[in-house]
Amino acid sequence: MPGRDLAALSREELEAEVRRLRERVRSGSMDAARQNAVFESALDFAIIVTDRDGTITGWNSGSEHVMGWTADEMRSQNAGRFFTPEDRANGRVAYEMTTALRDGRAQDERWHLKKGEERFWASGEMMALRDEDDAHIGFVKIMRDRTAEHLTGVALRDGEVRRKALLDLSDQLAEHDDDTASLSDVASRILGQVLGVQLVGYGLVDPDAETITVERDWTSGGAVSIAGTLQFRSFGSYIDDLKRGEMVVIDDARNDPRTAAQAAALEAVNARALVNTPVFEHGRFVALLFVCSATPRTWTEDELGFIREVAARTRTATARRMAESGLRTSETQLRLVTDALPFLVSFVDRTLTYQFANAAYRDWFGKAPEEVVGRTIPEIAGADGYAVRRAQIERALAGEPVQMDLDWPRRDGGRRIADIRYLPRYDASGAVDGFYVFVQDVTALRDASTVLTQRADTLAQEVAKRTAERDEVWRLATDLLSVLHIDGRMVTCNPAWTTALGWSEAELVGRSVFDLIHPDDQEHSTVGLAGLARGETVTGFENRYQHKDGSYRWLSWNAVPTGDRIFSTTRDVTAAKEQALALEATAEALRQSQKMEAVGQLTGGVAHDFNNLLTIIRSSVDFLRRPDLPEERRKRYMDAVSDTVERAAKLTGQLLAFARRQALTPEVLNVGDRLRAVADMLDTVTGARVRVITQLADHACFIKADLSQFETALVNMAVNARDAMDGEGTLTLRLGCGAAMPVIRNHAGADGPFAKIELSDTGSGIAEADMGRIFEPFFTTKEVGKGTGLGLSQVFGFAKQSGGDVEVQSVVGAGTTFTLYLPEVAEEAEPETPDEESGPAPGGTGQKVLVVEDNIEVGTFATQILEDLGYRTEWAANAESALIRLGTDGDGFEVVFSDVVMPGMGGIALAEELRRRLPRLPVVLASGYSHVLVENGEHGFELLHKPYSADQLSRVLRRITTGKRRYR
Repeated sequence: MPGRDLAALSREELEAEVRRLRERVRSGSMDAARQNAVFESALDFAIIVTDRDGTITGWNSGSEHVMGWTADEMRSQNAGRFFTPEDRANGRVAYEMTTALRDGRAQDERWHLKKGEERFWASGEMMALRDEDDAHIGFVKIMRDRTAEHLTGVALRDGEVRRKALLDLSDQLAEHDDDTASLSDVASRILGQVLGVQLVGYGLVDPDAETITVERDWTSGGAVSIAGTLQFRSFGSYIDDLKRGEMVVIDDARNDPRTAAQAAALEAVNARALVNTPVFEHGRFVALLFVCSATPRTWTEDELGFIREVAARTRTATARRMAESGLRTSETQLRLVTDALPFLVSFVDRTLTYQFANAAYRDWFGKAPEEVVGRTIPEIAGADGYAVRRAQIERALAGEPVQMDLDWPRRDGGRRIADIRYLPRYDASGAVDGFYVFVQDVTALRDASTVLTQRADTLAQEVAKRTAERDEVWRLATDLLSVLHIDGRMVTCNPAWTTALGWSEAELVGRSVFDLIHPDDQEHSTVGLAGLARGETVTGFENRYQHKDGSYRWLSWNAVPTGDRIFSTTRDVTAAKEQALALEATAEALRQSQKMEAVGQLTGGVAHDFNNLLTIIRSSVDFLRRPDLPEERRKRYMDAVSDTVERAAKLTGQLLAFARRQALTPEVLNVGDRLRAVADMLDTVTGARVRVITQLADHACFIKADLSQFETALVNMAVNARDAMDGEGTLTLRLGCGAAMPVIRNHAGADGPFAKIELSDTGSGIAEADMGRIFEPFFTTKEVGKGTGLGLSQVFGFAKQSGGDVEVQSVVGAGTTFTLYLPEVAEEAEPETPDEESGPAPGGTGQKVLVVEDNIEVGTFATQILEDLGYRTEWAANAESALIRLGTDGDGFEVVFSDVVMPGMGGIALAEELRRRLPRLPVVLASGYSHVLVENGEHGFELLHKPYSADQLSRVLRRITTGKRRYR
């Protein structure tokens, strides 16, 4: 084309010119000017010229158009610059140059690089350049961007591959007879091979534990199986997306925020890129299909659609296989049941072909079930047998249940009468698709019927006689006999109805029984009548009916429905109901009597113990009155009186704890410290032959309880354990923190947290008969004089009053464990002990005290003690007198010392009133027992527990009168 402008050429003409250029380059017959013109005008063609070493010397406009680099940027660069890293690593550039030198040209179609590292698919070739002397001077590479065409072709090929793969999958899933896990193997293999990945598998998921269990998987390219149980969180946070039912698609685990932190773990299992498809059943995440690539990968929509389709088909096939397995199981069970029946059972379709037959066909026809199935009724029963049955078969196929008797000789020729029943079966559209066959040998039954028929005349006479007798029974029966219509209307009734309800037969017949039923019984009576209408028998059905005088009577019904009639026998149970109520009242009276007996037992026990204590006190006082008593013996008797008072106070405390009304002084305790302290002193309590083991929790826990009562409870349980071991064995004290309290003796449990203190012994155990009484006051199995029976009662009372409970478990001959549950509280700082709490008790300095006490002896004694301690006192016999004496300004009194329980206004009410009138006047309350203190605490006032000592009273008065505690 000499002299023609190349820029004006069409695309087709330019492509032809490039082809001619290639030929001329090969032959060396092209002049330089023409070569240059083509070189710069072919914008769709990248033409690159290099020297013999591959260094770029020429870069046309088409190269810049296709790859983005300018000629200035690429001259002197190596030709490998626009090859992909993997081609450079594999020596592709050298291969093309060597091939071009050897063969004259080296063709290629592969990925190349543009500026910015973007890839494009190029189709082209490399040729050797020679000079006029045919000497090799370099190379020329001509190529064209064919990315769009390549991707379209790849997509078409991949689509066809995937289509064929899905067809193959469907075929294999349909033909596969192995277990459901093998279905997953088929899907995994097809996915892996089509997508060219390294790891595919299917696993069962526990969404709560966030784990997946993989039985087996498919691998390639040296990937290792990950079969086993794995934690989702070990590989990233995408479990949250899966739980929401979302497919998880990750192109590069290193770059995805859900997996970046765990990328190394994913790469270790060949999952640099992955797709996870969740499987849900009934709204719950139950399984996962995973596809993993060892290298980064941009998953296309076609690939994701392919994965979804494989997952859906596999799931459908699995569900079908499970359903088929369940159906086979049901069929097997049905076969076992029907084969056990002594009569024929089968199903026949509309073509009269047997689809099912039980084992009884072997006895009746001499054919095994498998010989019957697939054959028709004429083939099995014969032409004559079919002719006899034909009309009834047609009725059954028309949708009518059929019953008929047929003379059916036995195989040995014996006589047999068969009861044949045909029951139509309907398909989903409502059409009859066949019928069930049930055939039973009723020869004996029909023979009996014949005998009965022969006796009909004789029986008619007997029936007439019996009818007369029945009528007499009907008339004289005390039970209410009746026949009702199915809707509840009275058809007939015997005279007993009139006797019971006062209504005459004429007033009852034709009337609905609901006209007489009590309004509160109408609803459940309607339900009972509906059951009768369904053919159900009613026994012992009770409701109330109105007597003619307006009162109501309780009736108990036994009724049987027959057709549209209800036959009933009814009994008036009003008297029985009243007797039951009377019996319940008697039982309640008996329970109250038992309570009073327990109170009497408690009173006797207390009196016995206090008499013992008073004997010691009285004897000691008698000796103390002797003027010539030596000082040593005087001190001994004084100590005996003091010790006895302490014992009496302890006995009172145990009684109050059992009654759960003892006024405790709760404080925050470190359970571990207190348990360790008690354990240290138990050696002296239990003796040297009892080994004491202490097992504490690994961290501290705290309770709020009365320290003395807590320690007493532990000692009481330890003493009980010591006696059960007869002084020799092992006692284990164990502490658990943060426990829940279970249901104990039908008392509700609680989540807690609770401190759980266990005392376990290796003793004789507790007999089952005694378990229900061990916490009763004064109940003991010990010998007389070796136990009061109050120890475990104190434990029970203390536990209940402290908001907890005590549980006991015992095995006779093996030992017993008592478990004390007490509510945990937060730790509190230990209060500082005032200096004055130690050392001799300080006396008063003339402070004025108003004593309020209704008991004359106690009031006189209290004023004497206070005067001996250095206080000035006045005594008021009740709260009302005290308020008058104090007036509006307190009249100079510096403290009020009052009893709690008094006639009229009590001590707490007095203290509250004084707080309102005289807020700076301190009040000290004293009591050995108070409901109000137990239920509501100290109300912000100082509390002195009876019996109190002079030292205790002096310290309290000194503290509040010196300003250390005036009021709260």
